[in-house]
Amino acid sequence: MLPIEFGSDIIFLNDMVTSSCTVNKGDFPIDIFWKFNDRRIASEDGITISRTNQRMSVLTIEAVRDHHSGNYTCVAQNRAGQVQQTALLQVNVGPSVFPFDFGEEPVDMMNTVSIQCVVSKGDTPIMIEWLFNAVPQIMPFEFGEDPFDSSSTVSVQCVVTKGDVPIDIGWMFNGRRISSNDGITVSKLGQKMSTLYIESIRSRHAANDAVMITNSGPRISILSIDAVDSRHAGNYTCHASNRAGSTKHTAELQVMVLPVILPFEFGEDALDEASMATVNCAVTKGDTPLSFSWMFNGEDVVLGESGILVSKSGQRISMLTIESVQSYHAGNYTCIAKNIAGHANHTSELKVIVKPQIMPFEFGEEPFDMLTTSTVSCAVIKGDAPIEINWIFNGENVGSGDGVTVTKSGPKMSILFIDSVQPRHAGRYTCVAHNKAGFVEHSSELKVIVLPVLLPFEFGDEPADVLSTTMVSCAVAKGDTPLEIEWLFEGLPPILLPFEFGEDPSDIHSTTTVSCAVAKGDTPIEINWMFNGSKIFSNDGITITKSGQKMSLLYIESVQARHSGNYTCVARNKAGFVEHTSELKVIVLPIIMPFDFGEDPFDIYSTTTVTCAVTKGDSPIEISWYFNSYRLRTNDGVLITPVLPIILPFEFGEEPFDIYSATTVSCAVTKGDLPITIAWLFNDREIHSGDGVLITNSGHRISMLSIESVQPRHAGNYSCVANNKAGTAEYSSILNVMVVPYIMPFEFGDEPFDTSAMTTVSCAVTKGDMPIEIVWSFNGQPLYTGDDNGVIITKSGHRVSMLTIESIRWYMNGNQLPTNENGVIIGRVSERLSSLSIDPIGYFNRGTYECRVKNRAGEAFQSAELVINVVPTIMQFSFGEEILNTGDSVAVNCMVVKGDSPLEIRWYLNNVPISSENEGIVVVKLSEKLSSLSINAIEPQHRGLYECRVKNKAGEASSNAELIINVLPKIFPFSFGEDPSYIDSFVTVQCAATIGDLPMFLEWLHDGELVSKSNDYGISIVHSSRRVSTLTIESIRDHHAGNYTCRARNLAGVAEQSTQLIINGL
Repeated sequence: MLPIEFGSDIIFLNDMVTSSCTVNKGDFPIDIFWKFNDRRIASEDGITISRTNQRMSVLTIEAVRDHHSGNYTCVAQNRAGQVQQTALLQVNVGPSVFPFDFGEEPVDMMNTVSIQCVVSKGDTPIMIEWLFNAVPQIMPFEFGEDPFDSSSTVSVQCVVTKGDVPIDIGWMFNGRRISSNDGITVSKLGQKMSTLYIESIRSRHAANDAVMITNSGPRISILSIDAVDSRHAGNYTCHASNRAGSTKHTAELQVMVLPVILPFEFGEDALDEASMATVNCAVTKGDTPLSFSWMFNGEDVVLGESGILVSKSGQRISMLTIESVQSYHAGNYTCIAKNIAGHANHTSELKVIVKPQIMPFEFGEEPFDMLTTSTVSCAVIKGDAPIEINWIFNGENVGSGDGVTVTKSGPKMSILFIDSVQPRHAGRYTCVAHNKAGFVEHSSELKVIVLPVLLPFEFGDEPADVLSTTMVSCAVAKGDTPLEIEWLFEGLPPILLPFEFGEDPSDIHSTTTVSCAVAKGDTPIEINWMFNGSKIFSNDGITITKSGQKMSLLYIESVQARHSGNYTCVARNKAGFVEHTSELKVIVLPIIMPFDFGEDPFDIYSTTTVTCAVTKGDSPIEISWYFNSYRLRTNDGVLITPVLPIILPFEFGEEPFDIYSATTVSCAVTKGDLPITIAWLFNDREIHSGDGVLITNSGHRISMLSIESVQPRHAGNYSCVANNKAGTAEYSSILNVMVVPYIMPFEFGDEPFDTSAMTTVSCAVTKGDMPIEIVWSFNGQPLYTGDDNGVIITKSGHRVSMLTIESIRWYMNGNQLPTNENGVIIGRVSERLSSLSIDPIGYFNRGTYECRVKNRAGEAFQSAELVINVVPTIMQFSFGEEILNTGDSVAVNCMVVKGDSPLEIRWYLNNVPISSENEGIVVVKLSEKLSSLSINAIEPQHRGLYECRVKNKAGEASSNAELIINVLPKIFPFSFGEDPSYIDSFVTVQCAATIGDLPMFLEWLHDGELVSKSNDYGISIVHSSRRVSTLTIESIRDHHAGNYTCRARNLAGVAEQSTQLIINGL
């Protein structure tokens, strides 16, 4: 519930007050009722309670009385409980005197009498005075029939024409006596004239604000109001008394009262979307009729549009209600109340928590191959921070793991990256963005092509009879559609008869042969031989001979050590292939590398060492040392140690391999004691034959690694590890593979972006070698880091892979994008993924963005256009440095130098839209981007702050200038009366300049001659304020007859007002 209040101004009797009780949150149904001093009340005793909707109740008192003072409580309750808010209403009560009398019987002289004047009601402090009789006579005075405008000046004189002195002259306002205090000046001119004057109105002056009373002689008192306010309206009584008695005269002052709006607020807390918001614009003071209007961010609220409703409750209350608050409702709401006297306004800000908005992302329509890379970016382009972003895969929360990497790039973007797509990764991925206002989600399906898997089938163990029926089913258990199923008849794969070289190794130079015979299988049959995984033909001492369609002979006439290894026969037909392998072992005699102790003799106690290295020879090899034909052991100062393996360096070469090419390397251990174990590692993980890689051993010291068809997954670091009892040796080489890059399509979306909004796109290389350099271009031009085009390119993360791409670049309008300029950030999420984000967007960021990826194998690119709405920019205007006078002409232009069409240009004076009601102001739209404001003849009401506001889809801009005017004085008419004056009589007139800028100088002229304040002609002049001057003639003489002129001068000019003094008998 929002707090309730009656406002901070002092409340008097007969004032109107209102308070709104608004329940901004809570489940329906809601019961709202009011209490007065803890007692439940309804519409009664001048109190009106109205229910505007299900969440709002308004309490109104049209005319406040003293018994209305107290605590008012609004209570709201539903099934969940109740809440309440309380406000105190204090009423200033005027005094009420309890009747008294001296009794019906007359009192004897010299007796004592006593009565009491008891004030039964009224706020303290109270001044009590007694009056006796009423004999003096007062010259009637009037304020005039026409009401006065607020802030103008008014003055009256109270002149006692008859009555014995001394005379006490006092002023009363609505029955209360007023005097000089807190800005009020009461001056007495002589014994029979008094003047009241207040120079500057303030709210603290209450009922007697801006009233000045001055005495002009013993018989004249002048009451002046320099700036008439609403509280000055009422009956003014001049009361004159002396010993003989008292008299009084009353005149009514009518004032057009400006509206006073009771402040309203939407509350400090921001509202959730879809909640209800309402405020009451209540005018507590001001003359009727009243007209209300509402503005939203300086624009008129159109009734019924955008879910905003405006209703009127009585003549003094206007309600604005938003049943379902949305993000576009956030802003400043202004209530403007107008009457004949002028206008008042009050503004309150509505804050709305905006739900996140996700820029759509897609994996694409085409399914991904296994082992490829895929990525999507979830970018929140709108929504209040903090924002929490999570990923869901098939209804379950997903984080980094199982081949999926989730990376947060700033507070409003999360990137999901799959380095090697597997069938288990297929499914629907959902990004969920959540903040205090709620959550939003977007999903995209990742499709993966799965290889087919066949369920086994057979015809059974028993043979089928001739002419009988038989059937088998070929069922694909797994695999993506569409599937192509093909049947083969008599598709019997070959069956080989086993062959062996024998268990015993062959001696060098001996002869050996094996036969590869196909026992079963459909022809044609192709038979090939492989040695240690590589296809061989008749050469290097090996002869291969085909004997018919189903037999092939391999013959080695002179066996050498290099022939040692695995020989494989491969038979293939349409139904499939089969292979059989046999190892040929060759006995090689050991060959020792020569060694010696050197030619120079050794000194006693010196140290020496030699190494016995067997460069050739089959294992196992036993190495022994002899000294003078006697076998040595480790003793008597002699140390014999085994030798660590030494690997002959090997390389794949510096140039990368093309896909489907073949490569092989040999790991040869040139030194080291047997037995030696040789193993291969790929990226520090031990591998064996499989997945396109063939490992064969040739003897005890050589191992060969062959790849018949190089694929991207084969790229990486290959290590050969040799181990014996003495220790381990290792050597590595990197295999580089060239893969043509592929970029996943990206786009900015169909809707144009507003400036200062945030947007991002990702350039993801789903295929291609690493490391990858990603570069952006703008409108076909490459963009580089540090350029002046406002685009920023940054890397976000690094990843090592066996595939390499040489170049990925971003371009904007054909220019390569730089990094960290004008809100554009290019992030390197991984070696295959680059993201471009712009936060905030500027007009200079619009254009075509292109991601280019290039390596030696080829180049790929993808582009998207960014469309931006540009916020207007206004050229500053001015009325000039010189202060203008009334009657002058002036003109200014509002020119839009930047900003997208369509544009709306509006002018405001003191934050109120300029319309046809502003007389003398002409607004002309010269073009779509130029509007002119002119004033042909400046009047006082034209002064103030002029503002030009320009609005388009992207936003709003404004420029303002103050028009300062020197206002000519305006003198309130005065006269000596219609009847002629007599010799020796008393006359006085008052010159009051109700309008005009200060400083102001007042002076009097008699028949065109300047009259000083004091001279020998019996004329006295009293300046009771800066705007009021009184001329008094205590005793009229013949030379006083003539024309009297009051002249008022200021910087703007001169004004005069004259009257004729006619003397009876002349």
